[in-house]
Formats: sequence, C-alpha cells, structure tokens
Amino acid sequence: MGNSTHQNTKYWLIPEFDNLELFRAKALRFSYARHSHPSYSIGIIEAGVGGNYYQGTTYLAPPKSVIFMNPEEAHTGYSAEELPLTYRMLYPSIDFIQQIAAEVQIDGFPYFRDAVVQNEVLSRSVFSLHAVLEYSQERLEQQSLLVEVLSAILLHHATLKTCSIRLNKEHQAVRLIKEYLPG
Repeated sequence: MGNSTHQNTKYWLIPEFDNLELFRAKALRFSYARHSHPSYSIGIIEAGVGGNYYQGTTYLAPPKSVIFMNPEEAHTGYSAEELPLTYRMLYPSIDFIQQIAAEVQIDGFPYFRDAVVQNEVLSRSVFSLHAVLEYSQERLEQQSLLVEVLSAILLHHATLKTCSIRLNKEHQAVRLIKEYLPG
C-alpha cells in the first residue's frame, strides 16, 4: 500500500464462499500503488470520490458508483479530491464467479466491460449484500443474497472474454525473460 490515513477499516473473509474476501473503509485518505488481485473486485463508493488508473484510463467514482475490476489486471487506487473516502469491496474468486455464471447459463470467462458504473439501485444492492455478509450470522441469507446480487451483476455488466489466454501469454513472457537472464 502507498500513502494512507486509516480512520476505520475492516478486512475479513468468509471460507464458506470460496474464501470470499471483503473490505470496508470509512473516512479514508489513501493512495495505493499499482497492484492487482487474483480475484474479481466489486465495490461501491459510499462517500467521497474514489479514483483509479485501470486499463490505460483514469476513472473517478463518485458516491453510489459501482466499481468492477477483472482478475490479475493492474490498477491503482486513491481518494480523489480532499474528501475522505468511504467504500466497500468484495473479492470473489474466479471459481466462485464461474459457478454463479454457470447457474445463470453464462458459459466462459465473465469479464467486466466497465470499470465504473453509475447505478444507484445496484449500488444499494451491493451495499445490502456487503452489510449482510458482515453482520448476519445466517449463512442461507448470506448465500441467497450473494447469488442474487452476483447473478444480476454478471447478467447486466459482464461479457465473455478469453482473459485466460491473455494471462497465459503474460506468464509465457515472464518465462521467456527468465530463460534469457543468466543464473
């Protein structure tokens, strides 16, 4: 992580949902260096403006925005403007997303088309899901809402793309560089 002032953050995971990772930050001023996640990244902005550099473009996400990032795609993250940022993130695994995709008859590798979506209804749905995953002890309630929200996201905001081929090419490039280097 780069520069940050953490006022209130929480990170946890839920093993029952393929180690679903969750993160919540309140009143945060931060700047994350370029990094990637092995999972999908789905988040909402509650207050402040989030910024990131992703896929060659700078994105700004005001309140009620929904953020989507695909696995292994490098990005930065920062609180834009002088206001502290409050946001929530979910990091579902590739396998978990593919299971949900199969349930709604999506075959292949789901790929998010847009990094930031302005959709107040979807933002409220993701917020409700995140809150249920944080506070409810009822696994059936958690699972039902998780499947419902992720299914809607996949049906309305994902397309199919052969990302795995691109990832394999990146890995092949690393292998070729290692073979070229002495030692």
